[in-house]
Amino acid sequence: MKQIVWLLFFSGLCSPLTASITLDTDKVQKTVVFIYAANSEGGADARQPLGTGFLVAAHVKGDITMGALLLVTARHIVDPNSLLSKFAG
Repeated sequence: MKQIVWLLFFSGLCSPLTASITLDTDKVQKTVVFIYAANSEGGADARQPLGTGFLVAAHVKGDITMGALLLVTARHIVDPNSLLSKFAG
């Protein structure tokens, strides 16, 4: 009980901290991708949406001109052995 009283006492003494983040939503929207099944020609079949993902640039430490573009998505979208993909059809 003493620990709760001390916690309440010290939390009352601490000033609230506010966090702020500047987020360029236009750039974020440009990183979102839609993932579709492939048609017989190897292109996207818009009738078979599989999921979504987003792109992230990972730069080499010390050299911003070198790196890789990575696709981040849920495992069940790309792993045919995933438990969830077996229920998706």
